Amino acid sequence: MKKIAIVSPSGKFYGSEQVLFDFLSATRHQYIVYLSHGLFYDKIRGQNKHCPHSYSSVKFLYIRLMFMLLFNKYDGIYINEGGHIKYLNLLADLFPRKRFFVHIRLLEDCHVHRLGKRRNNISYISVSEYITHEVMQNTHIQCRILYDIYQPISGFDEIRDMKPETICRLGIIGRVTTTKGLHDISRFCEYCEKHVTPFQLEFHFYGDIDGQISGVRSFIERTNSYKQIKCVFHGFVKDKIQIYQSIDILLHFNKVEPLGRILMEALDFGIPFIGFQSGGIGELARNFSVAEYMITDHSNWENAFQNQIINLITNKEKTIECFYNAKKKMKALCSPATYTQKIEELFNE
Repeated sequence: MKKIAIVSPSGKFYGSEQVLFDFLSATRHQYIVYLSHGLFYDKIRGQNKHCPHSYSSVKFLYIRLMFMLLFNKYDGIYINEGGHIKYLNLLADLFPRKRFFVHIRLLEDCHVHRLGKRRNNISYISVSEYITHEVMQNTHIQCRILYDIYQPISGFDEIRDMKPETICRLGIIGRVTTTKGLHDISRFCEYCEKHVTPFQLEFHFYGDIDGQISGVRSFIERTNSYKQIKCVFHGFVKDKIQIYQSIDILLHFNKVEPLGRILMEALDFGIPFIGFQSGGIGELARNFSVAEYMITDHSNWENAFQNQIINLITNKEKTIECFYNAKKKMKALCSPATYTQKIEELFNE
């Protein structure tokens, strides 16, 4: 087993950090992990399994890593996302016989001004075919696809039976901000206000609100005037059980999501979902065989979105069967064992 040091550019505990944490929980090997102080650092330290090292200066971190490589303490470096790629490129140039790995998870990391030129001793890993295509198109760098690990946490094996008799609770999870599909969320809410369904639609938002953005404030103000639909802003809620017990269907409006861990989470908790047939969301839906529930972005998509909500509820037996099968496929494709084996095989090539 080659000695690979791991670097997490963030000490927070969002999607990429959760993936890394699940990997560190699943592996049989011990790793040295560099990350800034925060919740993620505390979680790794609490495992009593790996060796977390905190850093406050990125420059000093990579100077330290340079000396560790120089004295052959490490065979290579893996960074969990692309934020530190310029420093990794420098190390790759200095140590052409060492191995380096970068996980590309975000659209902003798919451009040549971020990734730079291709290095032969860097392995580029993407989270989806969508990201792989973007990287190739923009930089001519070929990535290896490795779908994110997902460790089920709900303890719930089925898809929940939907029983909305008069009210359908629609969940929208994530920050309420302009970069998370707010324009389309607003359009859809306006459409539902004007086009009544057989049951009242409640939109439940779980996530911090970017109140300093005027477009966000305007949207929230408009929701107060709705008569046919109801919008409830819960803010950030840590308890996922509380969230998923309070909704019937998950809606996702981001058309350029790199992967879509939120869909895995929804399946884990037995909740069906609807989103656009694009980006990583559409890709996962195809892999999980529920692409028929995704919406094509066209001039009348709001009508299709609303009809799909009605379809999910009125044909609930088929919905439950399809999403139950999707859950089984998700567990196989994104299992901790599969992910761990593939990434450690890459480390040891």
